[in-house]
Amino acid sequence: MVDVVREAATIPALKKEQVMSRHASLKVSALTTANRSVLKRQERINQLTVERRWKDGDDVTGLPKTKVHGKVKAKKA
Repeated sequence: MVDVVREAATIPALKKEQVMSRHASLKVSALTTANRSVLKRQERINQLTVERRWKDGDDVTGLPKTKVHGKVKAKKA
């Protein structure tokens, strides 16, 4: 029991100056999250209804491909 307390006391505490840095390749740039080229399922269904290729009661899995015209703004979660 005494050994455990002694070992915990020898571990240095991190100071505010000793914060770990993050490699530049792991940072997410604002440009990559601004636009998407892939539609979500509901967005694809909406586009298919506009194109009159979707009917009520159709299966939501295995939707046909849709072209993305322009850029789709990403929504922040």
